[in-house]
Amino acid sequence: MSRDLVGHTPPQSGAEPHAVPSPSITSSADTLAAHLEALAGIPACIRKLERKHAASEKSIRMKSKRITELEAEVRRLEAENAQLQAKLSSRY
Repeated sequence: MSRDLVGHTPPQSGAEPHAVPSPSITSSADTLAAHLEALAGIPACIRKLERKHAASEKSIRMKSKRITELEAEVRRLEAENAQLQAKLSSRY
């Protein structure tokens, strides 16, 4: 069934053409319809949030892994630097 601009359902064929549902029924039905329409998009929003959450967790894991790798490289380079400085100082 289609809805007109006023928000009520047009009368069925054979019904009185100017029979309009009472305002309380129309407004509560319209309110309910508006709420249901607004809720229709929630599953898509939830899926999007779940994807963002998963991507965020992956990013945090990758960042943590990279920091650990860089810290290990810093320790290795500091040790190498110390060895080279010791060699240099023993020659002179």
